[in-house]
Amino acid sequence: KTDSYQEYARRIQEYAQSSRLIREEVYWRSVEEQQAAELPYEMPLHENTDFSRRDSIRFSLSEADTAVLLQNVNHAYGTDTQDILLTAASLAICEWTGGSKLRIAMEGHGREHILPELDISRTVGWFTSMYPALISFENHRDELVTAVKTVKDTLGRIPNKGVGYGMLKYLTHPENKSITFSKTPDISFNYLGQFNDIERQDSFRPSSLGSGKDITHTWKREQIIEMSAMAADKKLHFNLSYPPALFHRNTMEQLINRIEHFLRDI
Repeated sequence: KTDSYQEYARRIQEYAQSSRLIREEVYWRSVEEQQAAELPYEMPLHENTDFSRRDSIRFSLSEADTAVLLQNVNHAYGTDTQDILLTAASLAICEWTGGSKLRIAMEGHGREHILPELDISRTVGWFTSMYPALISFENHRDELVTAVKTVKDTLGRIPNKGVGYGMLKYLTHPENKSITFSKTPDISFNYLGQFNDIERQDSFRPSSLGSGKDITHTWKREQIIEMSAMAADKKLHFNLSYPPALFHRNTMEQLINRIEHFLRDI
């Protein structure tokens, strides 16, 4: 076990060159090389397109519907909330693009136990892993049951919940890999989890004070459309962020309405 971040970083660097990680390359190459639907931009995409300006729209489920989503829906097929939310989003996106395959960037906390001998319990926060998921509905896009199973199975096949993708891309020596990593997804999805028990804690509670911007305006975003969801105050909140330089607001409103529609259907 280790008590230092430096030791953890050193071991992760070693793991990035190991044969255990290199074996994941076959999976990630398949995800990178397969063709997926492209976004139907409504304004031309140029190198100088301004992505710094973002608009956001959202919807929230009622307390009753949120309770069903979190407590009942997953019993049927052993899914989790992320499976259900991603299914609804994927169905709406494929309906919008007219395709049956979607490549989406998933965001996770990155605290996977890939090296059992390392103890990360003394480190606070998220390590954050970003990795692509290729969801293919093929001829079953209109069957909700099949769509839910497809998304669950797709996420279940991802090695180590995707944490190895970033290691291969950024840490593994070029001579040890054969992926070009050129297919960056245009859409990201992040389920932040449940925060419903915060109001019952005595020590910590949300602040009403403004925190300012949490992302610098100079950051060059990899994803054009960003989706996130979280359960708080006993309600599920779904947020969609997009650049108005590329899409009209009514188009994005139609997209998020379809996500909510599919979520309620499921």
